Amino acid sequence: MSLSCFSVMGPTEALGQSSKKVLMIPREGYSSDLDLMIKMEVGVMNMLLKKAGFQVDIATTSGQAILGSTEKIEKVMRLMDIDLDGYAGIIMPCMAVGAGPGPAVSQDAIAW
Repeated sequence: MSLSCFSVMGPTEALGQSSKKVLMIPREGYSSDLDLMIKMEVGVMNMLLKKAGFQVDIATTSGQAILGSTEKIEKVMRLMDIDLDGYAGIIMPCMAVGAGPGPAVSQDAIAW
């Protein structure tokens, strides 16, 4: 397994944005790697972004909780309720894109 590296900018460095919020869009549905995505990708990215001073909102097309066999994300917003002007950026964990393993990412999430 390969983990991607990314750098985290402080709130005032993020493309000149004054917003201190980042929108994260993880995969919905079941995947054999869902627990790994929740813990090692969403969890780690969330922690690093918070240390950099950002608030992280998590949203999906349905807005329903994301439940793995041992890990879960309960506070999930619906994409259609999001105002992108309030965010410095969007992040999609790499296990949240593509068609496998698990469900394909919705076209609504890709459009964002």
